[in-house]
Order: sequence, then structure tokens, then C-alpha cells
Amino acid sequence: MRLLERSLASPPSPPSSVLGSAAWDGLASRDARVQAAQNVVTRKLFNELTWLPSAADDGVVLVVGDSYCDHIDMGFACWPELVARDALGCSMLNVARGGSEARHARAQLERAHAFLAARQPAPPIRLLVVHTGGNDIVHSLPYAFPLLLVDLVRLALIRAGVLARLERPPSSFSFVGLTSRRIARDTRALLEDARARGHRRILLSTMPISAAIPLARALVRIFALLCGAAFISATLADFERLLKAEVAAEVAAFTAAHADAVELVHFDEAHHLNALAAAAGADTLGLLAVPSLVLQRWRYHARPRREALLELGAVASDAPTAGAASGSAAAAEDDATGARFWHDAHHPAHGAHRKLAALAAAALGVR
Repeated sequence: MRLLERSLASPPSPPSSVLGSAAWDGLASRDARVQAAQNVVTRKLFNELTWLPSAADDGVVLVVGDSYCDHIDMGFACWPELVARDALGCSMLNVARGGSEARHARAQLERAHAFLAARQPAPPIRLLVVHTGGNDIVHSLPYAFPLLLVDLVRLALIRAGVLARLERPPSSFSFVGLTSRRIARDTRALLEDARARGHRRILLSTMPISAAIPLARALVRIFALLCGAAFISATLADFERLLKAEVAAEVAAFTAAHADAVELVHFDEAHHLNALAAAAGADTLGLLAVPSLVLQRWRYHARPRREALLELGAVASDAPTAGAASGSAAAAEDDATGARFWHDAHHPAHGAHRKLAALAAAALGVR
């Protein structure tokens, strides 16, 4: 258990006492399991393990990663769950937790396999979804901040034509180089672990490092006050490209070594997030928008907790609030524009997750 946290679980407690949602009561009879952690100071909840069995019994989608997959942290069903539930009709075992780094994914995978091994017969795993790396960037900022400034200057000089274009991050004195190599190493270790555990199909998402993310734009804006939106977008696009390069090289090496044993499906979430944000007119929000976006998320989580996991309740047809999200409400989420496209300063809202789920399903060949 992490410092200043308490564990919550159902069973033995009823799901509503863990998540405060009456919708979960309808899942208890379907062998659902919830394990969450709550910060005793902020009262913020994080997923530790969520098991949502499907009546179809068509295998399991296992999810490891960070807050982009943590439905408890976000307060709504994230795209990996929507892929499992709506596109594949599978049971879902989600061990992703908000704030996790790439190095934590192997421990998540181990916990998931321990849970499944305790179930007899152990259900077959149809797909492993991996979404990690974004927090490695965020958590590295405090101690590697000077290197970020070096990278910003270097990229500015490249755009001015003074330095040559980089295809891979610099090997030294580079924030991008330091963090991307660590993420690449940990991602490769996770993929090798997954292969050794018998996973045959893996959906690997890119890091959500996007030029459209308001918090990222705000950070660059602080150091480029006199530069326009186009410069900020181009700088972040270069960051995104270089951060992906190291991971892509490790993934390519893994694929070449194990092409016969593992089908690795690549999902370029950052690219899709850029496109979706641009279509919603939400790709140029920056420094001035960040405070209101932070407040927007606080207001969302200040709602009665019974509303917070609405989509999870809809998983069970016998749940008291099943289908509580009306078609018109879902359509409104999907059509959200501007600041409403974002859940906060660096997470997309539920409407965007619904669209990402459709794109991820298409990457898997599911229509």
C-alpha cells in the first residue's frame, strides 16, 4: 500500500460502499470484483483491480497502464474498457492505475495473472492492452527540468535551420533522450514478460504525448511567451516524434524476434488524439485554459459519486441504473467541442474516449 492510502474492496464490502455507486450493486451477482485505493487526505480513488465478467464468456481483455485506462480515477469508462465490452464482448480485467509509470506495468501484469490463476478454470486471455509511458514524462520534470530547457533550445535551433533535424533523441544532455530510453527499456521488458506468460495478442498504445494537450502547450508557452500557436504545436510535434522513436525501435526489435509467437497491434493514440482535438476545435488551448480545465475536473468529481461510474453500471443488464446514460447524453459527449473535449488539462473527456475506442477497435480489425 502506498503512503497515506487505504484499500477498498468488493467483496467483502458491497460495491456501492467502495465506489458509492448503486449501479454496482447489480454487478455483485455476476461475480464482479473491485479493488481500489483511496488517498486518505484528498479522498481521490484509484483502480487497483477491476474484474467485469461478460455473460458471453468470450475470453478476457486484460488492461495494464495508467490513468488513461483507470475508470475509477477518471470517473467514466475509458477506451480499453469500451473496446472489451462493446467491440469484443469480452470480460475485462483492468489492473491499470492512475499515476503509474512504465516500470509499474510488469507488477500490474503479475497481479492480473495471480487473480486469473485463482479462478478455476482460468479464463483464456484474448487480448492484452498496454497503455503506459506518459507519467514517466510528467514525473521526470522536477529533477530533469534543466534538460527540458536544453531540448527546447535545441529544437528551436533546428527549426531555425541552425542545427540538423534529429531522427532519434540525443544520447546525452536531453530530457527526451533520458526519459524515452527508460520508457523504451521498460516497455520492452513488459512485452517480453507478456510473451513469457503466454500472451499471443497485444494492443500497444503510444504515449499520449500530443501537441493538442493543454498542459503540454502551457509548459512550452511559459518558455516561449513571444511565439505563436504554430511554433508551440510544431515544437510539441517534434517532442512527440522523438519520444516515440526509442520505443518504436524496441518494439520493432521485439516484433522481429517474436513475430511467429505474438501479434503486436500498434495503436497510435497520440496521432488520433491530435486529429480528434483538431476536429473539436480543442487543439490550441494552452496556458490560459489550464486553470478552468482543472476546475472543470474538480466539478466533475464533486458530483454525487453514484453518477461517477455510470458506464460501468451499464455493463450489467440487471443493474438498477443500467442504460442510465441516454442516447442523447452520449451524443452530446461525442460532439463536445472546445474545452469540453477535455476532462482536465491533460486527459480527454468521455466523449473522446468513445471515439478512441472505435479507432482502437478498427486497429484490431473489429468493425
